[in-house]
Amino acid sequence: MPFVQSSEFAAAFRAFGLTPAGTSIYAFNPVFRVCFQGQEAVLKRTQALANAPRLGHWTRALQGAGVQVVTPLAGARETDGRTWVIYPFIAGREYDQEFPRMRGRSCQAAWRRSE
Repeated sequence: MPFVQSSEFAAAFRAFGLTPAGTSIYAFNPVFRVCFQGQEAVLKRTQALANAPRLGHWTRALQGAGVQVVTPLAGARETDGRTWVIYPFIAGREYDQEFPRMRGRSCQAAWRRSE
């Protein structure tokens, strides 16, 4: 999926009270940087609402195990047969698949086994 315009997903923006603006910040799925209730955030597609209880259980289990997790700023909304959610924007560097920057050897070992 090339970088898409927000106007292609206007219904998703409207579902959260936002005005479509800009281009996706991610080439493989529509992810839009937005301002939601005064906070920098991203609007992105997510799993179907039917999967929400399992996803919530998994997220709480990770959190209970001490793993830092990001949780949505607002409940998911369905528009045009797709589910959308807003997460806080987290500044960082762009993913580039460069192994020396990855933490831990397990990622590298798993990658080598899959080749």
